[in-house]
Amino acid sequence: MDLRRLLANHGLAVVEVVQPGRPPVKSGLKFRNFLPTLCQRKVEFCDWEMYEHQRLGLKVLLNGGNLLLTAETGGGKTEVWVGYALEMITKGEDFKTLAVYPTKALTGDQLERIYRYTKQAGLHAAMEQRGRLLFVHGAVLRYDGDVSRYVKEHMLKGTEIVLTNPEVLYLAVYRRHNIELFLRQVKLVVLDEFDFYGSSKATLLLHLVELLGRKYGVKPQLVIMSATLSGSSHMAKTLNAKTVEGAAYKPKNSVYFVAGGRLLDDICRRYGTTCAGLEDMKNLVKRCFETRGCVSSLYAAYRGLYDVVPQTLADIIKAGAPHSGATLIFTSRINEAERLSRALATLGVECPTHHHLVPRDRRHEIERRLREGSIKCVVTVKTLMQGIDIGRVTRVVHVGLPPDVKSFIQREGRKGRREEIAVTESIIFLTSLSQLRIAADFNKWVEGGPEALVYTPANELLTLHDVCSEMLRDATKAQQRHADFIQRLNLKQKDCEHLRFYSSMERGQMGVVVAPGDHVLEDKTSWRDYVEYLQPGSMDPSTDAVVLRLVKSGEDWYLCEVAPDALRELWDTEFTCRGNPVKIPHWLKEAVYKYQDFCRGLPAEERAERACDLREFVEDVGRGKVWSKVVTDFLFSQGGFVRGVVVPQAVYWYVESRKLHPVKIGDEVIYSYVVNRFEVYTPKKPHHYELFTYAYATELDPNDLAWVDRAMLFLLAVLRKRFRIDMGLIKYCPSWGNLLKVWETEPVGLLKALREMKGLEVGGQTLTCETLKKAVEEEELDEYMKMLIEKEEPEALQGASIEELRRAAARFVYYLCDAVPARIKEAEIPIPRTPPNIVAVDQFGDGFYVHDQGQSTEHPTASEALQEALRRAAGRLAEAVVYFGQDEKLQEARLPPWVNRNAVINLAKELEKYVEGPLSLAAIRREVFGKTDLLELELYINQRIQSGSQEAKDSEEYRRLLRARFETLAWLYNIYTRLTSAP
Repeated sequence: MDLRRLLANHGLAVVEVVQPGRPPVKSGLKFRNFLPTLCQRKVEFCDWEMYEHQRLGLKVLLNGGNLLLTAETGGGKTEVWVGYALEMITKGEDFKTLAVYPTKALTGDQLERIYRYTKQAGLHAAMEQRGRLLFVHGAVLRYDGDVSRYVKEHMLKGTEIVLTNPEVLYLAVYRRHNIELFLRQVKLVVLDEFDFYGSSKATLLLHLVELLGRKYGVKPQLVIMSATLSGSSHMAKTLNAKTVEGAAYKPKNSVYFVAGGRLLDDICRRYGTTCAGLEDMKNLVKRCFETRGCVSSLYAAYRGLYDVVPQTLADIIKAGAPHSGATLIFTSRINEAERLSRALATLGVECPTHHHLVPRDRRHEIERRLREGSIKCVVTVKTLMQGIDIGRVTRVVHVGLPPDVKSFIQREGRKGRREEIAVTESIIFLTSLSQLRIAADFNKWVEGGPEALVYTPANELLTLHDVCSEMLRDATKAQQRHADFIQRLNLKQKDCEHLRFYSSMERGQMGVVVAPGDHVLEDKTSWRDYVEYLQPGSMDPSTDAVVLRLVKSGEDWYLCEVAPDALRELWDTEFTCRGNPVKIPHWLKEAVYKYQDFCRGLPAEERAERACDLREFVEDVGRGKVWSKVVTDFLFSQGGFVRGVVVPQAVYWYVESRKLHPVKIGDEVIYSYVVNRFEVYTPKKPHHYELFTYAYATELDPNDLAWVDRAMLFLLAVLRKRFRIDMGLIKYCPSWGNLLKVWETEPVGLLKALREMKGLEVGGQTLTCETLKKAVEEEELDEYMKMLIEKEEPEALQGASIEELRRAAARFVYYLCDAVPARIKEAEIPIPRTPPNIVAVDQFGDGFYVHDQGQSTEHPTASEALQEALRRAAGRLAEAVVYFGQDEKLQEARLPPWVNRNAVINLAKELEKYVEGPLSLAAIRREVFGKTDLLELELYINQRIQSGSQEAKDSEEYRRLLRARFETLAWLYNIYTRLTSAP
């Protein structure tokens, strides 16, 4: 089949890039050269010629060393440790081996192969079907929660290899578990698919292995295996492990970049190019943006792409994949996968979906049929990306590039895993112009590598699990040994009972109901997802519905949603959700009206073609032109490793134009979609979930309040690009009291290392505040950076120059590191016992405060506060009126005509002439006064206000907070007078 011609026949512009095959790097030796005892038996891999990384890895193990083996999917990593273990066992040694897989599904995938090798080695093993489960026992034993009721004591005593998951190991090390009989004799521990865990869980898993040795008096060899582990040199050194890296066999692969409809070919001809390569495409788009002569046609080309994808894929699948293999189709969202699967079914192609919302039994059935070849196509999102071997997949289709390189590598690793497969195909539908730009630098993007695993053995998450284990054994002794830690986290025995490897403080799950129906969907959602993604007003990506409210029926909670196409029918009609009366709420109607206002305010060329009605709203939701985001806050009382509460602040909708319009991105004016964001819903009494993690708060210079999103996203994108740190690791939010809160979504300790000015080995580099600031100042806003930032916040780059973005991000490095500008820190200005006779206007919280030596009063606007300050200054014969707030608020303030505006000293702006970096009152007070009281008071009041307390501002703590702010402002005024009077 000529795939390029087939795509072209559907009116698609295609660029084909042929990636040459890569023969395996063979060692010239066979497994039997290293495993003489095992290979006296008829074990199938004994006569395989070894890859070089298999030879090197096996050599490390046979010499008694620890091994960190990184090799691509299909690189034969399993045969290295299984061959070694079986060699030792068949030699007659007592060589108990524990293999830990991250999930039961991955255990099940490896089980049959290891069972087969064990049987071939002449060891007894039995495989039985127990209901819907496959249970293996004998020399190899599967032991997890699904089969634990079948495992008997004699099975544990007689087995040689146990396949399990981290939860079982966790219970054995910290609590009690029957597997202890086996662990007392273990000689080898294997941790497969190590990159699956993420940084904190990987660190915890290695800690469990260390504790395993201490508890049972063993010192097992360690094997860590991964396909995409990045930046692991620090971990290997800490674990005294040898690192072996290898590449698997790769067949010749044809990559088809589908860049748009037939109109794109017309544009190419108009601009005198054949668009035969990605660089031609990239230059075409750039010229299009500059001349503005073909942007509408480009838009039409991409709109046409969406229209023809189902029919195109149906014809491709019917024509067959290379070597009669299967096709895996990846989409970015579950609802896209479901829509595509339904569309293919109507075209006569069976292509079921496989994702976490599909029942497990159904997923297993799909995997079995793929292996057998009875289905030739599956649409998935993430569940088939990692580890699972699903047979002869020879084609991978990407409907849009994934957001990160790791996901792309994992997707591509599903195909061509057998050496008898000579040719494979990749089809990449570039679903936006920004993806076309990324594709033009495709090799550079892929070479950027996957996110690094941050290994931090000093992580206090490990302390939490250790202390909880002690509390469950002997609460009194634990209290004596760890009193400060227990008190700081307010740890209770009940908390420790709920602590597990994969979860902590879970509250259970809730059902989902989508109106106009009233039946409960099969899969439930977690409280964490409800808080972070599924607040009222959110678009639920798994159902394509809008969340209305949370209701209780009996003892169970249910999330009530409404399908967008049912809004017209239910607009003014009451309906029920699990017996609770529900109506379309006022705030949702207002949100739809705001969508219509945005639509009517679009440039004339698009507005003329739009109806801006409810029907178009439903269409735009289906097209992904309307989506939601929940902004969360994190409530905690002090910085460090904390026990905090994640609460939703607000729900926003993002609405995107259908056509491209001129927008300033960085230093360029280009054509892009117009995106508008507006608030839809504010939770009144928000539900929450608890989280143990690293969290810190810093008070912002008021002039940085408007730059939070842009600066932080630029900073996080630099961390991803330069240091390979996952952009999702650090969350942030501006919160009441001019506070910037930052916390880690999984406790890693990266923030702690930065704030303590310690270097952290990550991604093969040393991350410090200095190297981060330098990276920010050197960064160019290339297409990769744009993609990283716009994926998180589409509006973030609009209207800002690259120089402004760099400057703002560099200032936020100070906040992330909790640093004070050097000239402030080094200033030898005494702290006055009596504050100078000044009146200060302080922008703080929700308003503006006027401070003097006698009192502090709150005012709603800068104008009112400044007029009050000037009145007081005249009455007190004050030497100055100082202002600490946003420049524009001062400039906009209405002052009496006889007042010279320049007579008000703008402290932040004036000091910026002498001091590099932002002015954070709380940080300055800590460094200069040696007091942490200001930040502690701000966090205390913030927590009360964010929790809905009406009395917080009337408390003694609030009055102390205001006095501390005035005292610090007075010291800054002294610095200002010293600097301005210096010769």
